[in-house]
Amino acid sequence: MRSFFLLATLAALAPRTNPPDWREIRQRAEKLFVEKSYELAHRAYDEAATLALSPEDRRWLAFRLADTDWRSAAATDNPDTTRIERAKSALDALQK
Repeated sequence: MRSFFLLATLAALAPRTNPPDWREIRQRAEKLFVEKSYELAHRAYDEAATLALSPEDRRWLAFRLADTDWRSAAATDNPDTTRIERAKSALDALQK
């Protein structure tokens, strides 16, 4: 019984984790984008991939994921163009 109260107390004191907020993620990712930290911006935007977003925000997220993906890939010395080609296809699809 004592351990139950201890666990209940610890659970009550534990910090609560809130689900990620789209506005916070977008603000942080855009700051990274402006700093030309495209890989970090891409990772930040990827955090929002599972959020329930409006169609406009979903489209913006798809655009930024493709945009930051190609920019990040282009900034490396990796001769593999797979990421750039995948991002181009995604941007072409959004344009249509």
